[in-house]
Amino acid sequence: MFKPILAIPALTLLAVTPCWLPGDGVAAGECDPPRPEHWLFCDDFSQSPDASRYFQYSDGDGSFRWSESAGIGARHLVGDRGEDGAMVARWRTGQVDAGSLKLLIGDNPLSELAIDTAGRQLREIYYRHYFRLSPGWNGNPHKLSRATILVDRNWSQAMIAHLWGGRDQRLVVDPVSCVLRGGREPVCRGYNDFPNMRWLGKAAGVTPVHTMEQADQWHCVEAAVSLNDQGFANGYQEFWLNGEPEAAAIGLDFVGDYRGYGINALFIENWWNGGAPGERSRVIDNLVVATGRIGCLLEGR
Repeated sequence: MFKPILAIPALTLLAVTPCWLPGDGVAAGECDPPRPEHWLFCDDFSQSPDASRYFQYSDGDGSFRWSESAGIGARHLVGDRGEDGAMVARWRTGQVDAGSLKLLIGDNPLSELAIDTAGRQLREIYYRHYFRLSPGWNGNPHKLSRATILVDRNWSQAMIAHLWGGRDQRLVVDPVSCVLRGGREPVCRGYNDFPNMRWLGKAAGVTPVHTMEQADQWHCVEAAVSLNDQGFANGYQEFWLNGEPEAAAIGLDFVGDYRGYGINALFIENWWNGGAPGERSRVIDNLVVATGRIGCLLEGR
């Protein structure tokens, strides 16, 4: 099992996967075969998402739409690859929901399209995508992504690994259990059953990414989530930003002794608690889900 990083030393991703400069045009073709064997899913958004890839796509009443030229490679590619698609979320003043993408992974209770084999239960996943904030950005958009275990057709959950906005404009990991300590069955009923959640302790990143200084540039965010072994509190959730470790929550009793399903859902969300303070946009591109480290395409930003 991968050991989470306890300190925040400087490191590069060269040992994980090669880094390419933007001018090489790799970003737009990242999902072209052959792909690494441990990758379960890759979407470089060369076309709009549809039901053949995602079990649910909400455009937020037209606020989360595909753009053929907003992608990470669009400014650098030439010739017949001069366009590079991406998903763009746009908030109006006061708007809360600007759309989402939802993936099912392996064995799940919904009888819907899932990536990876239908009967597989994953105890550990990694996912990575890029995002870019509009020029002059300020404010905390709150929601970004979550990995979870759905346990029934009502979307009851066994655990949730939130990666979202925290204080000081930084991203945080904020893990939740829906199983009592040492329990065998989830106690949460339905989706986001807050009264029955057991919050395990958040860990904040070090980069104030939701600021004007960090806007109008691409950021690579990668996260890892691992469930605890039966009888142990050894689960973890962590994330990296632009190849550098940002935060880790370790020693987690995510699911007690529950073994019904593994991690089987990943949501990318554009939900601004309380509503956006003004017009804002965020671009999402190059989403990968895997069973091991993925790494970033770009060397620097």
